[in-house]
Amino acid sequence: MRQKFIRYGSLVLALLLLCGAVLSMSACGAWHWLWSREPGESVNREDLILGGNVPEDTDVIFEGAVNYTGEAHSGTDIYYIGKVGNPNRSRIIVIDAGHQLKGSNAQEPNGPGSEVMKAEVTWGATGIHTGQAEYELNLKVALLLRDELIRRGYSVVMIRETNNVSISNMDRAEIANKYSAAAYIRIHANSWTDDSMHGAMTICQSASNPYPDCAMHYERSSLLSRIVLDEFCEQTGIHKLNVREMDDMTGTNWSRVPTTIVEMGFLSNKSDDALMVSSYFRQEAAIGIANGLDRYFRELDEMETQPETETAVKPVDTTPKPVTSQEIPTDVDTPADESVEDSTGSLSEATGEAVLETTEIADSESESVDSDSVTAEVEEEAQPDGEEEPSPEEPSPEEPIPETDETTEPPADDAP
Repeated sequence: MRQKFIRYGSLVLALLLLCGAVLSMSACGAWHWLWSREPGESVNREDLILGGNVPEDTDVIFEGAVNYTGEAHSGTDIYYIGKVGNPNRSRIIVIDAGHQLKGSNAQEPNGPGSEVMKAEVTWGATGIHTGQAEYELNLKVALLLRDELIRRGYSVVMIRETNNVSISNMDRAEIANKYSAAAYIRIHANSWTDDSMHGAMTICQSASNPYPDCAMHYERSSLLSRIVLDEFCEQTGIHKLNVREMDDMTGTNWSRVPTTIVEMGFLSNKSDDALMVSSYFRQEAAIGIANGLDRYFRELDEMETQPETETAVKPVDTTPKPVTSQEIPTDVDTPADESVEDSTGSLSEATGEAVLETTEIADSESESVDSDSVTAEVEEEAQPDGEEEPSPEEPSPEEPIPETDETTEPPADDAP
């Protein structure tokens, strides 16, 4: 009996010691590979610290950051601090996975001080072929983008990491404003009544946005939208549409930081719908947006470091000069009510030189200018140095209005 007790007691003690070792190693991050996206990946608490971050462009200290584990957190406003020593650490990227599990028809102003009221947040679109919900698709890409940006050293704020939240478009923008976000990325998918419409686009405010705090960020928002669209389509291979400028998006109008809406594709189109449901596309979409952010900040840095060159302006000589026969092309039509003398002017009588006669100009080959050579010189001067870049194609009336947070059904013939 005593031997049996000792045997079982030793077994229980061994199990307790084993459990203690497992818990200890888990606390140190040694078992992180169990839920990690990559084998052997672990969280370095020295790189991703808890507490707060002080961005270079603001004195605000943000507290309540969480440690990155690759898992999703409930609630809203989830903040991750970038890696120590990485230059991207001071750049806070706010990611909004558009929509949520349940929309809200409660009203909020379309912009600061606006009398136009719109729904706080809509339900979003649904894939007409796959049945995938837009709010789920948006979140899947947003979480992958979070992971990709954290790997690149950025500080990241997630508006949401689960679907069961309740937060309006205005409140989402205010979170981006709170962090003085270097970029506010809003992830969506499009939908339209014409199922042949396909491809990706980005959306930002216009230069004439009626809300000054939003309009002041137009140039950076436009640059961000263009670069992200380029890199997104390059990485995913999806058809590229264009950058749309719209001033009726609540989440954009309330933004006081550079922002863009990424419309990844059309859930109303069979090919786009099938493409976006694949895990491969979602991963490539996240990489494409991250590449766009990298390039955006590179171009901003280059713009800020370019030396300012002063161009000397030469004074214009306004002294009238006498016109000679060499300066008058023979193929220039003279108005019927004006003589050549009137059109060219008389030489100074003080010098004793006579007025030019029209017959002398017409008959004297030595003092006339070859019309062909004059025409050639004029054409050569008018020729541009290089091929002119075509202006961006204006959206046609048939082009769809994106199915974003602020739209339920786009009007059939009311595209901006």
